Amino acid sequence: MIACGHSLVPMMKLRMAVLSHLVDLRDIPDLQGIEIGADSVSLGAMVTQHELIAHAGLGEAVPLLREAALQIADPQVRYLGTLGGNVANGDPDNDMPGLMQCLDATYQVTGPDDLRQIQARDFYESAYFTARADDEILTRLMVPIPAAGTGYAYEKQKRKIGDYATAAAAVLVGKGFASIAMTNLADMPVWSAEAGAALAAGDREGAVSAALAAIDPQEDMRGPVEFKRHVAGVVPRRAIDRALSRVAGCGLRGRLMSKMHVKLTVNGAAVEGLAEPRTLLIHFLRESLGVTGPHVGCETSHCGACTVDMDGRSVKSCTVFVAQAQGADVTTVEGLVNADGSLSVLQEMFREHHGLQCGFCTPGMITRAHRFLQENPTPTEEEVRFGMAGNLCRCTGYQNIVKAILAAAEMMNAQDTPSSAEGVGQQKVEAAE
Repeated sequence: MIACGHSLVPMMKLRMAVLSHLVDLRDIPDLQGIEIGADSVSLGAMVTQHELIAHAGLGEAVPLLREAALQIADPQVRYLGTLGGNVANGDPDNDMPGLMQCLDATYQVTGPDDLRQIQARDFYESAYFTARADDEILTRLMVPIPAAGTGYAYEKQKRKIGDYATAAAAVLVGKGFASIAMTNLADMPVWSAEAGAALAAGDREGAVSAALAAIDPQEDMRGPVEFKRHVAGVVPRRAIDRALSRVAGCGLRGRLMSKMHVKLTVNGAAVEGLAEPRTLLIHFLRESLGVTGPHVGCETSHCGACTVDMDGRSVKSCTVFVAQAQGADVTTVEGLVNADGSLSVLQEMFREHHGLQCGFCTPGMITRAHRFLQENPTPTEEEVRFGMAGNLCRCTGYQNIVKAILAAAEMMNAQDTPSSAEGVGQQKVEAAE
């Protein structure tokens, strides 16, 4: 049987599957359709990931499904890739099996004589082995509709767009219950009743610990076991925090809330999450949002590797509490690229003039230089050195960094690039200084 072939065809090319006949399931009406009932959603096994994303009613009834589908592969794969194909073959890399366990879904399988229903939490036995018999096919999936106000999140760490997860976590949390499942951290999806119970009781760290106790990662092309265990600790925390930020109408948030609900704009996108007020902006950006351009260096406000732009001012994010950034507009080096994704003039000049060596200081250096040139679009060399004094570099000797900034200023002025006079303005440095 072939649903769309994105799992099967690569295996056939590698001679890992040798078949004489295939039955294409695409045109069987009973395997299609999305039906939203009062308490549950019925999904045909041949519903595609694209259909999950595009169906407005499903996005309202079970928003976690849409959030996860958006993170699967790429648009071309999602147009053909099916829900049934993703869950039926027991591939531990796939996103939907763990998600279905988190949602407590039920699978309907049909054989020659009868049909039967199997809980998603009982369906997977080991890698590529499931409770489905050889003469059965998965025909429908039934997903309970979470209660109003339920918080949800699907967090996926992957090497690049389109890749399978290094680790992923699905979280539901509401009044009196919580559910946590993880993906690609064992030979089958990992749903932990203990983790859900701990989170429902308000114990976030206990929930993470219980989830980690249930995993069994193996070394592969995505990293060694130690790295996977590290990622497996980060991903559920992010998912839990984001799910809790969406909880409404129950006391769970209050029980966990030594944390605050943070909302800010990062690189033009509105973001939100939970964080203790004492959390530093650099850690919120890197660990909660996955914005890893700013680097953690000295952590004493000296080196400038953590520099970001906040409301038109260069700041060292290692000494800014996330509570101080509430509602702020933050730009990191990732946000300086042009709208088409190409390097900005400043970034291009750093590349052309080799204004970097090991690269550790470079994101903060470029972010600070961006603000400096906004405030002083026609600087002298002395003014560049003065304006960049808060950013340290151990490798370059600074000469090429200064050249890159001066070259960027010249090119931006030649192109009549508008520069704003935001902030207090960069003061001209007198020669006597």
